[in-house]
Amino acid sequence: MPDVSPKEQERILESLVEQGFLSPEQAQEVRDLHQNLAQAGKDSDLLEVALDRRLVTRRVVDQVSLARAQAARRHRNQASAVFWSGLAAVLVGAAGFVLQRTGLLSKPEPAPPEIRRLHPAQGGPEGDERARYESEKRRQEEMRKTRRADIEAWQSAHAAESEIRIEQERRKDAEEAARRAAEEKEREAAETARRAAAAEAARAAQRKALDDATVEFDRFVPEIENFVRFFAYAQAISEYEKYRATLAFPELTKRVDDRIAQLRILDGVHRRLKQAINERKLADDTIRYGEADEPQKKEAKISAATDDYYEITFPGGSLRMRWAYLRPLDLYELYRRMTLAPTEQVALGIFCYESELPYQASALFVAALGKDAAVKPGLDAYVAAKRGIPMPPGGFIPYQGLLVTPEERDNYERGLIKCGSLWIKPEEVAYVQKGWVRQSDGKWIPRNEAELIAKGYRKFKDKWYTAEELAVVRQKWENAWELDTQHYHIRSNTTEAWTRELGDCLEQAWLVFKEHFGGEPKAGKPMQISAFRTFEDYRNFCIEQKAEALIPAAGHTNAGKNYASGYSKSGDKELLATMIHEGAHLFYGRTWSDLSPSWYHEGMATFFEGYTWDKKKLVFHHVSPYRLSWLKPAFQKNQYLPLAELLQGDAIASIHKGARDSTLFYAEAWALYYWLNRSGNAALKAKFDDLAQRYRTRAFGDSVMKPAGALASFTQCLGDDVAALEAEWKKFILELPAPK
Repeated sequence: MPDVSPKEQERILESLVEQGFLSPEQAQEVRDLHQNLAQAGKDSDLLEVALDRRLVTRRVVDQVSLARAQAARRHRNQASAVFWSGLAAVLVGAAGFVLQRTGLLSKPEPAPPEIRRLHPAQGGPEGDERARYESEKRRQEEMRKTRRADIEAWQSAHAAESEIRIEQERRKDAEEAARRAAEEKEREAAETARRAAAAEAARAAQRKALDDATVEFDRFVPEIENFVRFFAYAQAISEYEKYRATLAFPELTKRVDDRIAQLRILDGVHRRLKQAINERKLADDTIRYGEADEPQKKEAKISAATDDYYEITFPGGSLRMRWAYLRPLDLYELYRRMTLAPTEQVALGIFCYESELPYQASALFVAALGKDAAVKPGLDAYVAAKRGIPMPPGGFIPYQGLLVTPEERDNYERGLIKCGSLWIKPEEVAYVQKGWVRQSDGKWIPRNEAELIAKGYRKFKDKWYTAEELAVVRQKWENAWELDTQHYHIRSNTTEAWTRELGDCLEQAWLVFKEHFGGEPKAGKPMQISAFRTFEDYRNFCIEQKAEALIPAAGHTNAGKNYASGYSKSGDKELLATMIHEGAHLFYGRTWSDLSPSWYHEGMATFFEGYTWDKKKLVFHHVSPYRLSWLKPAFQKNQYLPLAELLQGDAIASIHKGARDSTLFYAEAWALYYWLNRSGNAALKAKFDDLAQRYRTRAFGDSVMKPAGALASFTQCLGDDVAALEAEWKKFILELPAPK
């Protein structure tokens, strides 16, 4: 309102307050806002501020402004009328005074008041003035009524408009509140979803980390268990305790703690056995010895024992034998000659189960239960897990030296025996083995071979078995599966399917070996592959082959005798990798020679542990995930074999030294061989190819089989600066990604 002065605007604002269009608080709010805008250098009017804030409408402001303008005009007119009336009165009075003084004017006597009241003047000036007065009065009254009506209309309109505005604001506030609530709910839902996703991602990452750690655990623990297999329990405990300190998951820590608890008991029993031997306190110190195929073993006395050996004496001499080469059944017989506590009997029972001696294990468990019933819960859980059956209500029951279920006991008491999935009389076993079938009336009738084959029966050594029964029979090494391929004769007591899988893998690997080594074995007798299901089968094989020193390894190869062997440490997948590893050894040895340092031999074999296999196609990428996962932390923590020590090291010596030492040696041997082949450095590759060719042709002679000669052969071809080579090697491996 540019034509209204600030003072007039202030008056209009006050009028709005007086007439109820604004509250005093709202008016003060308008003044404060106007002052703030003025301080900010912004032009504004009080009334415009009130309008902008929607405290009043423009119509109300205009009407109030108009009313004030009319009132101001009236005041000015009234003041002017008073002035001129006064001036006229003065002039009239002066004139009358003059006329009176001259006698020209005489004043009539007024009528008495009573007469004037009863007889008002009619007509004439006085009546006209009265009529005008009454008319003006009525007009003023009408104007007041009109003004009041206008004000009431304005107030009503203002109130209605205020109500509308308030309702609109209320609706707007409600909509804003609803929008904010929806946004908040959506935000909370998004945040909840994000937290849930993050939590799930964290759990998934934790599960994956645990799975990865478990895979590594299951790969590494068998290295420690080597010491258990050699009855070096104290060393196994030490290795487990060192490994435990590196574990990050309580699930794995508990497995280690449980195993350490078992091994402490076995270690105590074994120490007592050695003490009893040295003090001649065994119930019987007689022992039989000799080759397994001898018709009659010789008898001797066990006379002394150390941590590594026991000594037997016989007429004409004595003989030292390593504990590691003793068969578990023979050791079990020695343990039985001592007085054992229930906990020791339980621990020895577990030892027997792990050594494929289930009947001896059951006998020890039954004996322990007879002495202390407190061992029953743990025994029931262990036996159920080992047998792969649900725990029967009330647990297992001792029966004639065995722990059996109530159902099994009832069948045994009826004179029945278990034959495959059937409970039959002992004299009926022959019918089952001939493939006969029992009728509902109990009679046995024969079936022809075609019918048996159609029913899924398999014939082995003139006896018929179901597929499940045959799989159990074939688990004995003497009944192992046999497979002939183009280049190999394979024996395995794992499964028939896995044996065929191994044959497919080795034949595909043959082509890769041929290309990598630049040649192939001369035609002749197929190479012999022995893949053992258990360590005990492998131990017996090593003893038969006079290769006792190689028992600690997961497998070994003798190119001169044309065989490669290995056993399952942690499942068929691991055994497949072991046999490809040993297959590389055998192929190389039959093609060239075994006259090369240990690092080169093991690096070359582990080079072929990096592969993918989908049951049909074998593809080598040569990066061993297990070796790489071990080596990177060792390099990062500076806890590894320096290159010079690796070049002079020996694989078998590292195995005897400790689980971590052997794992590091094999991992570093793989990493060095891989780097020299796949570094991308053409000059380095050429030098390594020269070294490899010299090893193949025996250019260095027997010297490479000694530490100094192994180091010298390497530096002669690749240079004397071993430290620089080591730095470059480490950098390459640390940057090497794991295979997907």
